[in-house]
Amino acid sequence: LSSNGIAVLRFDDRGVGKSLGDFDNASLSDFVNDILSAFEYAEEFHKIDSQRIGVLGHSIGGLLGAMVATKLKDRLSFLISLAAPATNGYDLYTQQHYHIAKAQGAEETAINQMSKLNENICNMVIATKDKNELRKRIRSLLTGDNTATHPVVKWYRGLKLTANYLLNKSTYHIYLQKWFKDWLITNPEDYWQNVYCPVLAINGGKDLQVDSSNLPLIERYLEKGGNNSYETKLFPNMNHLFQVADSGLPEEYSAIKSSISTEVLDYINEWIETHSHHSEEVKPTPVPL
Repeated sequence: LSSNGIAVLRFDDRGVGKSLGDFDNASLSDFVNDILSAFEYAEEFHKIDSQRIGVLGHSIGGLLGAMVATKLKDRLSFLISLAAPATNGYDLYTQQHYHIAKAQGAEETAINQMSKLNENICNMVIATKDKNELRKRIRSLLTGDNTATHPVVKWYRGLKLTANYLLNKSTYHIYLQKWFKDWLITNPEDYWQNVYCPVLAINGGKDLQVDSSNLPLIERYLEKGGNNSYETKLFPNMNHLFQVADSGLPEEYSAIKSSISTEVLDYINEWIETHSHHSEEVKPTPVPL
């Protein structure tokens, strides 16, 4: 985008790189405030046209973009959503694991067991306030599935389950992060239906993390709020990172040599060229659905 004359301000998350703050204890509202701070910084930057500033976010970042748009209102020139969720995190989290397991060829019985486990974990995250208690409950859940009766077999299975937990501890750490709990219970519709600036929402057809069924939902919410300046675009052969993909599985990301597709970047660039204008806030005219 920069090479096409579009100024880009990117910043590290809290606690990443040289950014201060604690990522684990940051809420979705904290992330929204970080973006608002970046927006205000860009507004004051002497080489930036303060009347033509937009927000581009990927995945949960796309949802954060919608949350930011509801606060900035007519100050925001446009919003670009890359594979953003349109359903609450609870449903999306269980769905994405289902889609990934299915694509990996897992049996239906195993997939159902995994789905039940993920639902239990999400329920724990939502219901448990104390982080240390939550850590204990999750560890107990992940290492306690041992129904063997023979003491040797029971010992062996318990050892195996514990080892698996310890090996994947960094993965399970996400359940303890404040933003994750926020995400599980946030309803994107509350924000998308209150976005009135021009919107471009795109998705990959092979996205297994935020599947393309989210696109028509975003479109529906925008229409419901009275936004008549939006566009949705599906790239059939793209994965969650907008790479040309075979399966769309996450393990494929690093194996694909290219980064984000130039086709996607060109499309975004052209869309910005025609939509990055300052416009008065649209007065919502709800459309009956």
